[in-house]
Formats: sequence, structure tokens, C-alpha cells
Amino acid sequence: MIRRLPIRLKLTLAFTIVMAAVLTATSFFLYLRLRTELDNRLDQGLHTHLQVVSTLLQQGATGGAEAALRESNQGRDGTGFAQILANGRVVGATEGLRKAPLLSAAEIRRAVSGTSTFDLDTDLAESGAVRVIASPVRTPQQQLVVAVGTSLEDRNQALSNLRALLLIGEPTALLLAALAAYAVIGAALRPVEAMRTRAAAISAEDLGQRLPLSAGRDELRRLGETLNEMLVRLEGGLIRERAFVADASHELRTPLTMLKAELELMQRERPVGAEFDEGISAAIGDTDRLARLTDDLLLLARGDSERLPLSLQTISVAELLAGVAARYAQADVSVRSAPDGSASLSAVADRARLEQALTNLIDNALRYGGSPVELSAQERDGSIELHVTDRGPGFPPSFIAHAFERFTQADASHGNDGAGLGLAITWMIAEGHGGSAHVANRVTGGADVWIAIPVEQRGAVQPTAT
Repeated sequence: MIRRLPIRLKLTLAFTIVMAAVLTATSFFLYLRLRTELDNRLDQGLHTHLQVVSTLLQQGATGGAEAALRESNQGRDGTGFAQILANGRVVGATEGLRKAPLLSAAEIRRAVSGTSTFDLDTDLAESGAVRVIASPVRTPQQQLVVAVGTSLEDRNQALSNLRALLLIGEPTALLLAALAAYAVIGAALRPVEAMRTRAAAISAEDLGQRLPLSAGRDELRRLGETLNEMLVRLEGGLIRERAFVADASHELRTPLTMLKAELELMQRERPVGAEFDEGISAAIGDTDRLARLTDDLLLLARGDSERLPLSLQTISVAELLAGVAARYAQADVSVRSAPDGSASLSAVADRARLEQALTNLIDNALRYGGSPVELSAQERDGSIELHVTDRGPGFPPSFIAHAFERFTQADASHGNDGAGLGLAITWMIAEGHGGSAHVANRVTGGADVWIAIPVEQRGAVQPTAT
């Protein structure tokens, strides 16, 4: 049941329970403290009275016990009384006190053994509830028991007034505290309600709105700032996703349109022989381009949604470069001679992904740059750099800053079979290895594109299933 309550009521209820416990403990302590203080004062006065009576009896007051009692009661407020007992009989008593013993036989025997205190409720005294202190006194003539007492009416009245005050004041204070807590908690949660209202109004079509922030530098403001930062990331991701979908649709439309046109032409013209073979080859080429483009888009989409899966193993960098260069036997692609010590470089990486990245770079170099294309590797600042250089015109200066963006091409006039995804995939592969990708124009002419990956990857160096 409590779980279903609003958080404002939960906090108020918790505060009220704690406050009730504190007030109850405080009231109990105050009551006990006052009762103890009143009892101590009563006992102090009774002991003084007892000492006076005992001293007068021991000194043999003229007139006996009655005279000792009258003399000891001089100057008192009239609420005190005394009895002198001998062998259980009253031999002296304060004026107005009945002659029957205040104490029972058992209480008298206890008093004979030593000073004792008794709280009595008796009709022998006009005051009703009384406190009595009894003590043995030895006189030259006999063994006596002196009992002095006083009424508890004032003490009990003071405690009763305090109880009434606490019973009225404590619930009132608790109610006021609960109402104040409810109002304060409501004010504290008001920024949360404002953020909730604004969040309910934000939609995918209007991610530009931000949550309102509280004025204080507190936890709620930090929560609002964190949520606003999340909205910024979501907005950026949505913008990139929409751009990706739009660009992908545009890039897919071209090969699909060409493929459809070629098939319609073949259906209409019904070519035979060499013309048929030429049409089929063109359709297959467009299909291959469409398949490559689809694979690239799927790879990029997968990299956006999760970390690029890698199968890490220790590989030889020299063997990697030689294997990639061997694929281009018909082109002028070679591996530059390694400096002393760099031929034995090794790295913990995904060989297939690195081959894919280098292949993209070589294809770009052959398409937009100029022969020969050279592959090289070097170690720098704890990273291994894999370079692909050409001797073409290089990149336009305005393109370098956007080289690794998707669907961007330095010069689309060199052919229409590219989608501008090669460098974007290369960047994603480098980033998946914890590294980076870079482009630059060479001083001697041509472009230099390279990826840098850490020498050692975090985690196991054994191949991992993906």
C-alpha cells in the first residue's frame, strides 16, 4: 500500500514518524527529569526535617517528643508532618495528625534497620498521598523511630500539568511539523514536476527543447543538466540517423534506377548475342555495386548501434601489408622497405578488419590519386601507423576536415561507382581498435592516409569469437 503512495506523501510520512519518535522520547525524558528533580527536592527537605527532630530527641528536648516536634516544625510551610514511634506505638505526632501509626509493622521493622523512604496513600494524613522517611533514633531512655513526611499533592499536580501540556502540545507540534514538511517537500519537488511536464511535451519531431533547471546548484539541477546532455546526444543521434537514411536512400536509388533501366531495355529490345551479354554484364555490375553498398551501410549501421565486433589476435604487420598488396597484382601497389627494426612489428588486432580498411584506402588511392601506391608501417608513441600513399594531386584543402564523413567524395567526376563510405568505414575500424584515422597531403605531392592503432589491445590477445 505504501509503495503506491506518491513520493511526496512517502517523504512526509517518513518525516512524521521520525518526528513523532523524537517528540515522544523528548517528552518522556522531560517528564522523568522533572519527576526526579521534584523527588530530590522533597527528599532533601525531609532529610533536613528528620535530622532536626533526631537531634532534638538525642539532646533531650524539654517537654519530650511533643516539644521536639513543635520546635522542629517552626518556620516550615505547614505541609510537613512527623511521628515518633516507640515499640510500634505513637509517642509523639505533629498537631493535626491522627494518633494511629503512619507505618505498618513491617515498615517499622524496616525503618528500625535503617533509614527508609515510603510513598503512602493513606487517610491517616489529611494530605492523602504522602512521602515518608523513617529512621531509628537512640535516646538515653529508649530506641525510637522518627517518621517525617510531606504531602505529594503539589508534586503530583506539577507532573499532571506537564502530562496535560505534553499530550496537547506534542500532537499539535507533530501536525504543524507534518504540514510544514509536506509544503517544503512539495516546493523541493516542484522542479521535478516542471521537468516532467516539459519532458512530456518533447517528441522526436521537437528534440530541440530542453528541461528547465532549478535555480540552486543542487542535485535536481545536476539531474536536469544530465538529462539535457542526454537530449543533446539523442538529438544529434537522430539527426545523424535521418541524414544517414536520406543519404543511403539517395545512394541506393542510383544503382536501382540503372538496374531497372537496363532490365526494361532488355525486356523492350530483347537483344541477343553480344548485346545480350553486354546487358547482362551491366546488370550484374550494378547488382554488385548495390550489394557492396548494402554491405557497407549494414556495417556502418552496426557500428553505430554497438561496438564493432573484433576477432583479436597477434598478427605480423609486415605479413599484413604484403598480403593486402598481393591482391593488386595488376596494379602498381607495393610495400615500402621498412626501416631497421620495424620489419618485426606486431599488433593485437582483427586481421580481416585491417585488411578491409587498407583495401578501402588503396581503392581510393587508385581511383582518385595516382600510381604508384605504397604501403608502409611505423611505430610511434605506442601506436602502429599503417600508411597508404600515392602520387596524385592530393586532397582539396576543404575536403581534409570532412574526409571521414559518410557520403563525401573529394572528386565525384572520377567515376560514379563510389558512395563515399570507404573512408568512413576505415575510421570506424580504426576507432573499433581504440585508434584513429588521418589524412594529409604530402609535401612532395600526393596524399597520405593512415590509421593508428595501439600496439596492445585491452583484454585477451587470444582470438575471440564474434
